[in-house]
Amino acid sequence: MFGIGMQELVVILLVALIFIGPKKLPEIAQALGKGFAEFRKATQDIKDSLDIDNDVSQVKSAFQDMQNEVKGAVSDAKQAPKIWEDPPSAKQAPEPEPDAIQDSKSPEDPYSKAQAQAEAQTEAEAETEAVDDRDKKPQAAEDAPES
Repeated sequence: MFGIGMQELVVILLVALIFIGPKKLPEIAQALGKGFAEFRKATQDIKDSLDIDNDVSQVKSAFQDMQNEVKGAVSDAKQAPKIWEDPPSAKQAPEPEPDAIQDSKSPEDPYSKAQAQAEAQTEAEAETEAVDDRDKKPQAAEDAPES
């Protein structure tokens, strides 16, 4: 311990016993023990804070690496051609005419078939009613009294 041999330690204890006395020696030894314990605790706290500093520096370096990667990706993106813009040679396709859109309806579409059938049935009923109305009008004219 501290480079002190057994003989030197015995001499130090004898000198302390002579100068301090047997009554105060246990109190001083207790105080020295508490002092050493506090010293060890303080040194351990310093070691822990150095470890925390080491951990913090590792985290900082990780964030620095990520920041460099993001900056590199951003600079690469700025240098890359813009794919969302049309090249100057590209022509815009003409918009289809509304009649062409209606004609291109799928004949297999059940809604279109049902709608076409309903329209045809409505037209047939309208023609039947028109024929019935024409037949009724001349009869009404014949039944009317002549003036």
